Amino acid sequence: MAYFEYKPTTPLFYYADVESFENIVRSKRLWLTDVTASNDPREIRMGRELFSAAVNALTEDDIPLLNRRDMAAFLADILRLSRTSTCYTVCFGLAGDELPMWREYAAGGTGVSIGFRPTAMNAIPGRMQLVRYSDETTPAVFREAAIRAALTMGKPRTLSSVLAASEAFATFTSLKHRTWAYEREVRMIFNQRHEKPEPGEILTQMVSAHPDGSIVEWREPLARQSRGRTVSYFEFPFGRHSNNGTDARRAIEQIVLGPQCEMTVDEVTAILSSEGYEGFSVRASDCEIQ
Repeated sequence: MAYFEYKPTTPLFYYADVESFENIVRSKRLWLTDVTASNDPREIRMGRELFSAAVNALTEDDIPLLNRRDMAAFLADILRLSRTSTCYTVCFGLAGDELPMWREYAAGGTGVSIGFRPTAMNAIPGRMQLVRYSDETTPAVFREAAIRAALTMGKPRTLSSVLAASEAFATFTSLKHRTWAYEREVRMIFNQRHEKPEPGEILTQMVSAHPDGSIVEWREPLARQSRGRTVSYFEFPFGRHSNNGTDARRAIEQIVLGPQCEMTVDEVTAILSSEGYEGFSVRASDCEIQ
């Protein structure tokens, strides 16, 4: 079940080359890939460092009767979670026809952008986030997150501590460097520990849940080659989740053809219609690339 930390109200655009586009609309699945394989090497690391600094800077002026030992244990748990688990993500843009995005993510403008309705993400058992980009306000944001964690964490190894750690972890998974701000990124994050839990570890077997109450348990990620390295990922169906499965018929609101895409509006319309999609539009990009 998707947890909407951020609730989008407009289409979420996924830029893709033609082959990926066809695979997505035919499989009705999205890949959530290890975030450390992204094009920004600072993913996770920058947020982790900022949150650690904010926690270590807290004083009794911020939190009366601050228990530094409990706060240190709380920070250790979060850093352990970061070290022993992987964040898998699929990334979207809020704009579906942007030159830098065509060049970076759609094979130089020869691909398409797929505008998903926000409800299409309901079936994915992850956390929807609006990415923050570092600026002069970022230290204050992390200071507030550290104070909020200190006020809600309770005692170490308790449920309140686990929930507070999850919220704190989300703070630094949603941060990127300001040089990527043009992307206006929204992302779905799915987190899973590296090692399979022992059979008796009931709580850690349960990674997430679907709206009908069915549990998403730990499973082995898939693997593929990218940029000379093996990258782990998960496939999840998109669309509305129901007791009968996932319904993707109205998952796609719009397709924008890249400025150098060789597919036509009629061809893309035919592909979507043949796969059972409804209520979509297709248009050519307003951009031009020489």
